[in-house]
Amino acid sequence: MLQNNRKSLLSHLIILVRRNSRYILFLSAILFLCISCQNKTSRKSSSVQTRVPVILDTNNPEGFYRSVIRSDSNQVDSLYIFLTDALYAKSKIPLMLEHLRYYNLLSQNRVTANAWIYRMKGFGYMALSKYDSAQLLFDESISWFQKLNPPSEKEIAMEYFGKGMTYLYQGNYEKAIANNYKALAIFERIQDSDLMFRLRSQISLDLEHLNNYKEALDMVIPCVEYYKRHHNNWMLADGYADVAEILYHLHSYSMALAYATDAVNIAKEINEQRIINKANRALGLVYIGLGRRDEALAIFRNNLKVNLLNSDLKQELKDLLNISIVLSETDSRAAKAILQNVLIEAKQRGELYIASSTYKQLSTIYKTEKNLDSAFYCYIKYTAYKDSIFDKEKTQTIYDLNIKYQTAEKNARIFRLQSDEKLEHEKNALYLTAILLIVLTAIFFILFLISKNRTAQLLVEHVQLKLEANKKELDQFTTSILHKNKIIEGLENKLVNNVGIATPSEINSKYLSELYQLKILTTDDWRQFKVLVEKVYPGLIHKLRTLYPDLTPAEERQFLLVKLKIGTKESADMLGISTDSILKNRYRLKKRFQLQEQNDLNEFVWNF
Repeated sequence: MLQNNRKSLLSHLIILVRRNSRYILFLSAILFLCISCQNKTSRKSSSVQTRVPVILDTNNPEGFYRSVIRSDSNQVDSLYIFLTDALYAKSKIPLMLEHLRYYNLLSQNRVTANAWIYRMKGFGYMALSKYDSAQLLFDESISWFQKLNPPSEKEIAMEYFGKGMTYLYQGNYEKAIANNYKALAIFERIQDSDLMFRLRSQISLDLEHLNNYKEALDMVIPCVEYYKRHHNNWMLADGYADVAEILYHLHSYSMALAYATDAVNIAKEINEQRIINKANRALGLVYIGLGRRDEALAIFRNNLKVNLLNSDLKQELKDLLNISIVLSETDSRAAKAILQNVLIEAKQRGELYIASSTYKQLSTIYKTEKNLDSAFYCYIKYTAYKDSIFDKEKTQTIYDLNIKYQTAEKNARIFRLQSDEKLEHEKNALYLTAILLIVLTAIFFILFLISKNRTAQLLVEHVQLKLEANKKELDQFTTSILHKNKIIEGLENKLVNNVGIATPSEINSKYLSELYQLKILTTDDWRQFKVLVEKVYPGLIHKLRTLYPDLTPAEERQFLLVKLKIGTKESADMLGISTDSILKNRYRLKKRFQLQEQNDLNEFVWNF
């Protein structure tokens, strides 16, 4: 269990190192050797034995091989894949190829190992300008990656990308673009945006070599914007250098200078020598365009030293060609000598584009020297190489490939737009349906509210009419009682004032007593009176009795008479008591309601 955990830890550490830096080779080597030593110790005995870790020498391929030969296959693959990838990035091509030779001894026909070995050999041979061999190696790598279950489309596309680069350096732009478009189609299908934009950057170089600078610029600018958005400084510096070189060919030197300067600064920040050289090369070309030839010459010579140190022969030829361009105005003899050497190397390596450019530059120098025969000869050679690269048939094929890709991309974009438009129509229809449903629901709800309100309004009107009728009935009842009392009071006055009666004592007291009793409300009258009051003021009597449970029946009657705004005299007649008693009742009622002296009993009762 402990051994497995250590192995797992090693694998995770290797992945972590690969993600964060390409140069921390020794750290992984130390960790590997420590674990290897501990594993050997645990197999020898159960006791703990201390072993001193040994640093793997990555500059000694044979020593490295002997150090890892007893490791398991996963550790071997991780170390060699990481090591060779880092060496290629640092342009240490011969050392990388030597490590791959020893790695091949440990591969044991493992699919992943062999696929990686053939791939990195392909890139290594391409860097050494052995393009035919590189193409065969890439094809072999494709066959191994196809053996994976399932086949790795991404890795296969990378091989097409590598083949496209070899054809580009050979000047075979027809096959270069064809392979690049194959890789691009796969990356678009698997939706790998990083590699998709990387391929588009490569295609922009193809277009640049075809002198289609405007199309190349249109292709690379979106790539640069993508790298900037995703903070991919490695590819951003590479892209800025491409833009600067294209703008140089378009004679936009001020803009080219800005891009080249940014490319150099970013490349130095990430400390990638290959990108630094490329950015410096673009800056040197811009300096030529600006007439700053001494600065350009210093840059090209420094690049040449680095490329000679790293054995990067392909870039070495480019730097020599650029140096000759700078020297052509001040030291044509040295320039011609350099160009002759470049021409020999370019022919041997099959660098048709560099050979063509070399003959063109020689023709220009000879023409300046008035050596017209040599100028004409070099020009004939230049056109012959150019025609072999850009003959009518190949140019048409390249044009057709571009049109085919652009048409496919356009059709895909149209399809996406149509799909988006269809989706938008469906969304709009859905929104419209939802809005209609909401509107209809709102209308029905409003109609329901109107109907409900109308019903409620009718009910309120009915209640109001009923209340008005009850109030009218109460008023009529009260008025009739008051009117009856007035009639009775008139009869009393007539009896008392009747002519012929000497004194009041002679009045028949029996009749007067009967008339007086008629003025007082009976029990039935009070019952009917309360019923009518309850109809006009629903819940009034119940509320009064709830809040004031100690209220006497007489005080209750007094309250109701005040509520109906019946005067003191009329109240006295209806209750059969004197007006003084009414006033005393009002005073007691005011106390019962706990009203202050300044409070008005009438206002309190009316608002109750």
